[in-house]
Amino acid sequence: MNYVNIFNNVLLSNTNQYPIEGGNAGIENKIINNIMNKTLRPSNLDEAIISNNIFNATGAELNNIFVNASAGDFKLKSTASNAIDKGISVGIYDENVSGLPDLGAIEYVSALPVSLTIFSGKTTQTGNLLKWVTQSETNNEGFAILRSVDGGLNFNQIGFVPSQSPNGNSSKTYNYTFLDSELPAKAFYKLLQTDFNGTITPSNIIFLKSDFVVESNIYPNPFTNEINVSLNNEINNVLTFSIFDVNGKLVYNKSQKALINTRIGLQNQPLGWYILTVTDFNGKVLLNRKVLKK
Repeated sequence: MNYVNIFNNVLLSNTNQYPIEGGNAGIENKIINNIMNKTLRPSNLDEAIISNNIFNATGAELNNIFVNASAGDFKLKSTASNAIDKGISVGIYDENVSGLPDLGAIEYVSALPVSLTIFSGKTTQTGNLLKWVTQSETNNEGFAILRSVDGGLNFNQIGFVPSQSPNGNSSKTYNYTFLDSELPAKAFYKLLQTDFNGTITPSNIIFLKSDFVVESNIYPNPFTNEINVSLNNEINNVLTFSIFDVNGKLVYNKSQKALINTRIGLQNQPLGWYILTVTDFNGKVLLNRKVLKK
């Protein structure tokens, strides 16, 4: 085992005499900040750098350091662990050295600030409805909602839902929802749980494919005077193209036979955000998208 550095490990040997064997070629490693229940092989150590280790550790010593060493739980105890910030650097091989190694920056695993038990979603005629449930919250400011429409390559924030718990702390169960009303045909979603101190914890990623909308390409967006709506699905019915301003006022409305590409002119409308909606002859919403005139 040459040229392999060994840092911050628990090395327990049940059958072999030594936890690390150098072989006839000797050991040329750095062996630092480790806990072992036996000694190193006493020969072939001339080229090794060995410091800040525990040798001949007993079961009682291990259980004073770790959560439950006998059961294989080698997380350092969050409090009263004899190995947290107690390391000494001896710089030489000495199996009888007194002192304990400091096992590194991530010294124990604490509870996550939020216990997120469910994150799911479903498609509806009014948008993609996201739902998540927390069983406990600590210092939780809220949840940023991110969406990707390019296969999960890039995520953009589309909303933020603040924590329902008082001051971000609670052991109660809370149910959260968020409606993505832009009706993307396919989308990936994830949450970024944010603490008041700025720490961010991502959720799992979910994928939704809507049965209520058609795949489309709207371009250019932002636009200057005209916008093109390209529907990728084969539709043989009459469609209604409607555009609303941010106050909900209808500024464009036209029904026509579905085309591969439809051009809509908004030359006489002021700059700003608009909502483009496409419905079929039964009034079913096929497309609902924000567009920007600038």
